[in-house]
Amino acid sequence: MDLAEPAPIGGLADPGIEVLDDLYEARSLPGVDLEHRAANARIHDPDPSPYGDAPAEVEDAMHREWIGHLEPELLTAVRIKAQAFSAAQAHLTEAMRAARRDGRSWADIGAAVGISRQSAHERWAQVCG
Repeated sequence: MDLAEPAPIGGLADPGIEVLDDLYEARSLPGVDLEHRAANARIHDPDPSPYGDAPAEVEDAMHREWIGHLEPELLTAVRIKAQAFSAAQAHLTEAMRAARRDGRSWADIGAAVGISRQSAHERWAQVCG
């Protein structure tokens, strides 16, 4: 098949699809430039196997596309640390409530976490009662 021809879909040629290069095709839209069509392109196999096996270059392109949608490692680390921080904060608040129910003073609680009595009171008085 000539790469300039529309790719057959379901045995029929789709005149609205143009092949951008060996691996990508995009819908032809009036007034939309090549750069924007390329941004919305999809991977295409110019010579599909009757057994469904994609050539290595198509598999590689699909893998690169998939990797592009994954969350970057540093953002994953930030998200995980934020979740751990929220969980630790909830555990600390519950410990404060238990300490206050046990009759511990704000001075005792402040000393336990390394802050002043006044800072402990300001931080947890509303949630601990």
